[in-house]
Amino acid sequence: MTSGTSDSQYILFSEINDVSFQEQRTNAWKVWQQSTYPRNFDLTLYLYNGLSGEKIWQNSYQNAAVWDFNKRKNIDVNATAFWQSAYGTMIDSLLDTVVSDIDDNVMCEPSEGKIVQVQGNEITINLGKHHGVKIGDEFTLLHSNNFISQQGKHYVSYNISPYKVKVTKLTTQSATAATVDNNLLGNIQINDLAVRY
Repeated sequence: MTSGTSDSQYILFSEINDVSFQEQRTNAWKVWQQSTYPRNFDLTLYLYNGLSGEKIWQNSYQNAAVWDFNKRKNIDVNATAFWQSAYGTMIDSLLDTVVSDIDDNVMCEPSEGKIVQVQGNEITINLGKHHGVKIGDEFTLLHSNNFISQQGKHYVSYNISPYKVKVTKLTTQSATAATVDNNLLGNIQINDLAVRY
């Protein structure tokens, strides 16, 4: 899935690096009990700007907890028993930290919407109530100016347009905004950006 098909400003990739068992069991001195081993969990996350492809953030998370289950048995990771186990609780806590870290990193990023329609002095963007947009919000328009270098590398670039628009209509997934001074939108096109700082 790309950001274009899902109207997403960000793309999050995850990579599970390690879920192996540690070699030292936790109850080695209790020979009459079933052996329990700590199990590792190592996760790396990558957050990209869905419009420019630029990597915004990357971080790795590691922890380990006792695996309460038989090492050779298949475990339903959707079951309550898994999520109430020591290992499931550890992963749940780790994921809470991940969510908080992602929030901290995107909180300061401006909201960027793609222009999906241009008519006279109005645009429609792919951000709406669901994305926190409100009637009266102002957006700066950025005109796409992508180019290819002499080495054949593609670069994403935008020119700041002199136009500012104010949101006049909202749906859950889109917003319609008109120029503040009612001027026509000149060279603004579909797929240009509207940015709220």
